[in-house]
Amino acid sequence: MMLIDNKEEVKCIHNSGSQIISMSTEIASNLGLFYDPNIVLNMQSANGTLDRSLGLAHNVPCTIGSIMVYLQIHVLWSPAYDILLGHPFDVLT
Repeated sequence: MMLIDNKEEVKCIHNSGSQIISMSTEIASNLGLFYDPNIVLNMQSANGTLDRSLGLAHNVPCTIGSIMVYLQIHVLWSPAYDILLGHPFDVLT
């Protein structure tokens, strides 16, 4: 569990094989996070499907225990998870 934007604890999946950190639109909406729709990615998931991100949420404060990091989170329409912590998270921690 990770405290996102000092508002809500959210379950996260860690996958160092992913090149990005991403979040569902449902969680972003529940938290009231703003994301920039001008920064989008075309992505291919592990099962081969192609998808496009909806935008990038900049500098989102995320806390695990006593450690706070500021993450750049790509917002996706309907992933199978709430938050996916990819390789950039490994680099920060």
